[in-house]
Amino acid sequence: MEWDLEGYAIGSRPSLPEFGELLEDVTFVDYFNIFLSLPVFGQSLFYRRSVKKFELHPSINKAIYVLDRQKLHSWVIRERFSLFITSHLYVEYLLNKRLKQTTVHLTPSDRDGSVKDRRLKSLGDMLRRALKKARGMRRFRRSLSGTTGRGFLAFWSDAELFRREPSANERRVLLRDIIRRYFCSGAVWEMPPAIKAQVLQDGIDVKLTLQAEFSEGCPSQNLLSGVQQTVLHTLQTYWLPRYMGWCRARYMAVMLRPGQYFIEDDDFDDDEIPMVQIANISNNTIAGLVQLTLTPSPDGRKERESASSTK
Repeated sequence: MEWDLEGYAIGSRPSLPEFGELLEDVTFVDYFNIFLSLPVFGQSLFYRRSVKKFELHPSINKAIYVLDRQKLHSWVIRERFSLFITSHLYVEYLLNKRLKQTTVHLTPSDRDGSVKDRRLKSLGDMLRRALKKARGMRRFRRSLSGTTGRGFLAFWSDAELFRREPSANERRVLLRDIIRRYFCSGAVWEMPPAIKAQVLQDGIDVKLTLQAEFSEGCPSQNLLSGVQQTVLHTLQTYWLPRYMGWCRARYMAVMLRPGQYFIEDDDFDDDEIPMVQIANISNNTIAGLVQLTLTPSPDGRKERESASSTK
């Protein structure tokens, strides 16, 4: 299925067949399950892909109640999905889908012709595995700490929230926050001069936006789309390949050191533990492995995912 990268507009709902297709997407299910487990909900749900069913927590008395699958899905769409598409989690899911479409290839100089290299296949293969679930995006975000890439990632999400907001009043508030956060001198994630220049070219008056008089009119939902696309292109062409090159270097390095602990972002069922010990890495055929050891991150800092070894 070719996923609609624009996502569902706030207030819209998928049909039951469309919702069923969404539940076939590992990435969507992972983000949706995180949302469903938020403590704000009195009735917690969890979709288990291995059995293609929603589980309720606390569970209901099946001797008294019978759950109709179609009615339950309709209820989830109405009472949970409609809220999910307004959340930051859904926006990150949309960004995840875009990033996974990035084309990343190994150059001839990167290949050594060995069995371990053939197993790796390509950085594109590793990319799809590395960003398969929400924890992969968390690792990518951590790798950008202290760099302008972290600001780019945050800007894209804020701009997407602005684009998806149906209320003109709320868009004005969001636009002010975005200007303060990314386009004012000394801002936490101040954008580079080239991005600031594009904002002016797109007709955004930064000073006017911050004035109290900026309370009328209707900022277009696509006002930041041009800058947002530029930022996404930079993430896809520089920051993501940089991160994937680092992941590949770690992967290739540990191929010669079997017996380590790893995280596998592969085809785990929901009830399987994602942390496994691999006794012999040379017998493992998957790519996208991240070693749980103290290893330098792309920004030069040393970052510990976890450290564990058998005694």
